[in-house]
Amino acid sequence: MRTANYLKAGLAVIIIIVGVLGALISCNRQFAVPVSAVISPTPTSTGGTGTSGTATNTATNTANGPTNTATNTATMTATTVPVPTYALIDDFEGTGSGTNPGDDSYNIYQVTDQNNHVRDGNWYSTTDSPTSSAVTNYASTFSVVGSAAEFSGTLGSQTSFASFGFSFTNPAGTHNAGVSYYDGTVAGTGNYTGIVFNIAAKNIYTCTNIQSVIVDLVDITAANVMTDHQIAVPVTATYEAVTIFYNQCLSATGVPLAPVSLYQMVFKPQSYGDSGYTYDFAVDNISFTSAAAPAPAAAQGASVIDNFQNGLNETETNWLGAGVTAGYLSDDCDQTAGALCPTFNFGASSQPGFCLASPGPVQVVPGVPSFAAHLSDPNIDYGPPSYLGYLGMGFYFNNAQPAGGTDISKAGTFHQLVFYAKSSNSGMSVQVVMNDNATYQDNCYGASNNYYNIVPTAAWIMYTIDFNPADGAYNLGSPTIASGTNGCSINVASPHNYSYTTAEQISWQPQGSAPTAIDLWVGDIYLQ
Repeated sequence: MRTANYLKAGLAVIIIIVGVLGALISCNRQFAVPVSAVISPTPTSTGGTGTSGTATNTATNTANGPTNTATNTATMTATTVPVPTYALIDDFEGTGSGTNPGDDSYNIYQVTDQNNHVRDGNWYSTTDSPTSSAVTNYASTFSVVGSAAEFSGTLGSQTSFASFGFSFTNPAGTHNAGVSYYDGTVAGTGNYTGIVFNIAAKNIYTCTNIQSVIVDLVDITAANVMTDHQIAVPVTATYEAVTIFYNQCLSATGVPLAPVSLYQMVFKPQSYGDSGYTYDFAVDNISFTSAAAPAPAAAQGASVIDNFQNGLNETETNWLGAGVTAGYLSDDCDQTAGALCPTFNFGASSQPGFCLASPGPVQVVPGVPSFAAHLSDPNIDYGPPSYLGYLGMGFYFNNAQPAGGTDISKAGTFHQLVFYAKSSNSGMSVQVVMNDNATYQDNCYGASNNYYNIVPTAAWIMYTIDFNPADGAYNLGSPTIASGTNGCSINVASPHNYSYTTAEQISWQPQGSAPTAIDLWVGDIYLQ
């Protein structure tokens, strides 16, 4: 990767005294690390160009009697002086290339900020080559206006990775020698609260409407300890503005970002665990913002099963506690399904990962679009001759599927499961099936399961399932489970109330009686 460092031209002032020979006044610049030269007076413009006067001597004829005698008269010629766009990080236009401010394809927009600190970082990309591939084009025409940075390639295996991003400083350069951190707030003058950018996907993977991209703001301590603070962004085919507020960025252990010690900003495409996953997205117009910050983010609590905001097909891990792997979202169907989305290959031993969609019912992270789970099929055969017609999506509460199941009440703390759902299928019934250890092992279906029936509308609706039979509002039913009925292979003491202390899985299963297209969205699942 090429890096470039430019010593930007300073300001010069020429004082002109009409009728007297001008005295030459020089301006010496001395650089300290990490503080740049002080420019006085400090520019107050946020962008564009300014003008200054330069004296030139032009001969003019003045009548002095019988002959004309040339005399010199000072006149002013305007010259353009670049004025920094302080908030700009990079617009990929090569703005002011070779000057201060300026950039090129590999460097961010180099500028001396309002606190006289130089921002002179550069772009880079990385991948687990040769398993994967990555191509970065910093002059892509897939942009908002002009050029953008496009990142594309393939993630070879389930554990592959790729990323591209930039540093805020160049510790190997002149202005910030040995200094890797940057004050992203530009405190007292910029008072920045976050970073805003435009992002779009050029090629959407499979049938979903988004590419999931993790945006990682990395801070660094004086001891060179770097910490990731990741926020997932659903990237659509149309450019959208996204704001990453500093106070929304938490580490995996809930530690807030230190914006006064920014190190890097990184973009990471997610594969949902699929081998040979292709990605192609672009970012443009990256800038600091001083917009009013929302309330600080807090770590996910024990009540959130999945709000999908991790951008992955794994449910949230915090609700189960340390050391336990939460379940993964998946879909399923029989041979009557058409082209199920996300893709499911009936009868195959290995299935593609469940890819997410957007937007969801609730904005979880201010400034960032939300995620949701989306299941669709253009023509599921609910009618003759098969009369099978099964499809659904769901997850195990605990990925390990322990023999005794999982206590989703958390020792009696919770007794209801809440979620949002919507569908463009007017009047379509959906069974929300909650299997405990008994019904899961018995392979029962239909009326021999504990389920809650919903009829979603085109608008998001919040639903509440009371899973504790001791509550007066219990609504998961009490089916009869007998061998040979509805697929059951054993007899279970009936009527069977749901056992929330041995919970296994939950699934959303659209119902029908004739061939039809299916459209179902689910979002923001939590306990209360």
